[in-house]
Amino acid sequence: MTRGSGALRKASQPAKPVPVTPLPPKDRVMNTPELLTCQEVLHLTGIRSRTTIWRRIQTGKFPSPVDLGAGRIRWRASDISEWISGLPLRRY
Repeated sequence: MTRGSGALRKASQPAKPVPVTPLPPKDRVMNTPELLTCQEVLHLTGIRSRTTIWRRIQTGKFPSPVDLGAGRIRWRASDISEWISGLPLRRY
Protein backbone atom coordinates (compact mmCIF):
# COMPACT_ATOMS: atom_id res chain seq x y z
CA MET A 1 0.00 0.00 0.00
CA THR A 2 1.19 3.43 -0.78
CA ARG A 3 0.30 6.43 1.24
CA GLY A 4 -0.78 9.65 -0.37
CA SER A 5 1.45 12.66 0.00
CA GLY A 6 -1.17 14.46 2.14
CA ALA A 7 -2.10 11.52 4.35
CA LEU A 8 0.67 12.00 6.87
CA ARG A 9 2.37 15.19 7.93
CA LYS A 10 6.10 14.98 8.22
CA ALA A 11 7.41 15.24 11.77
CA SER A 12 9.72 18.07 10.78
CA GLN A 13 6.83 20.41 9.88
CA PRO A 14 5.80 22.65 12.79
CA ALA A 15 2.11 23.02 13.63
CA LYS A 16 0.45 26.21 12.44
CA PRO A 17 0.02 28.78 15.23
CA VAL A 18 -3.52 29.54 16.33
CA PRO A 19 -4.38 33.24 15.95
CA VAL A 20 -5.07 34.97 19.27
CA THR A 21 -7.61 37.78 19.46
CA PRO A 22 -6.60 40.43 21.99
CA LEU A 23 -9.07 41.28 24.75
CA PRO A 24 -10.66 44.73 24.74
CA PRO A 25 -9.46 47.23 27.36
CA LYS A 26 -10.97 46.77 30.82
CA ASP A 27 -13.08 49.92 30.51
CA ARG A 28 -14.75 48.46 27.41
CA VAL A 29 -15.55 45.04 28.89
CA MET A 30 -19.22 44.70 29.74
CA ASN A 31 -19.56 44.22 33.48
CA THR A 32 -22.70 42.13 33.68
CA PRO A 33 -23.67 40.66 37.03
CA GLU A 34 -24.13 36.94 37.26
CA LEU A 35 -27.80 36.00 37.38
CA LEU A 36 -29.00 33.07 39.47
CA THR A 37 -32.03 30.85 38.98
CA CYS A 38 -34.42 30.06 41.81
CA GLN A 39 -32.88 26.60 42.20
CA GLU A 40 -29.40 28.13 42.52
CA VAL A 41 -30.68 30.61 45.11
CA LEU A 42 -32.28 27.79 47.09
CA HIS A 43 -29.00 25.87 47.02
CA LEU A 44 -26.84 28.85 48.02
CA THR A 45 -29.07 30.07 50.83
CA GLY A 46 -30.19 26.77 52.29
CA ILE A 47 -33.82 27.86 52.04
CA ARG A 48 -35.92 24.81 51.27
CA SER A 49 -38.86 26.16 49.29
CA ARG A 50 -39.71 28.76 46.68
CA THR A 51 -42.75 29.74 48.73
CA THR A 52 -40.48 30.78 51.62
CA ILE A 53 -38.42 32.94 49.25
CA TRP A 54 -41.54 34.70 47.91
CA ARG A 55 -42.92 35.26 51.44
CA ARG A 56 -39.62 36.83 52.50
CA ILE A 57 -39.59 39.04 49.39
CA GLN A 58 -43.09 40.29 50.26
CA THR A 59 -42.01 41.17 53.79
CA GLY A 60 -38.79 42.82 52.58
CA LYS A 61 -36.53 40.22 54.19
CA PHE A 62 -35.06 38.89 50.94
CA PRO A 63 -33.75 40.55 47.74
CA SER A 64 -36.22 40.96 44.90
CA PRO A 65 -35.50 39.23 41.60
CA VAL A 66 -35.20 40.83 38.17
CA ASP A 67 -37.69 39.99 35.44
CA LEU A 68 -36.02 39.00 32.16
CA GLY A 69 -39.35 38.59 30.38
CA ALA A 70 -41.02 35.48 28.99
CA GLY A 71 -41.54 34.18 32.53
CA ARG A 72 -37.84 34.16 33.39
CA ILE A 73 -36.97 35.46 36.86
CA ARG A 74 -33.38 35.69 38.12
CA TRP A 75 -31.56 37.10 41.14
CA ARG A 76 -28.35 39.08 40.99
CA ALA A 77 -25.54 37.08 42.58
CA SER A 78 -24.29 40.24 44.29
CA ASP A 79 -27.70 40.79 45.96
CA ILE A 80 -27.75 37.23 47.28
CA SER A 81 -24.14 37.51 48.45
CA GLU A 82 -24.92 40.75 50.32
CA TRP A 83 -28.00 39.16 51.90
CA ILE A 84 -25.95 36.19 53.11
CA SER A 85 -23.22 38.51 54.44
CA GLY A 86 -25.83 40.54 56.31
CA LEU A 87 -27.25 37.59 58.22
CA PRO A 88 -26.60 37.84 61.95
CA LEU A 89 -24.05 35.53 63.51
CA ARG A 90 -25.32 33.07 66.04
CA ARG A 91 -23.49 33.49 69.33
CA TYR A 92 -23.23 30.78 71.95
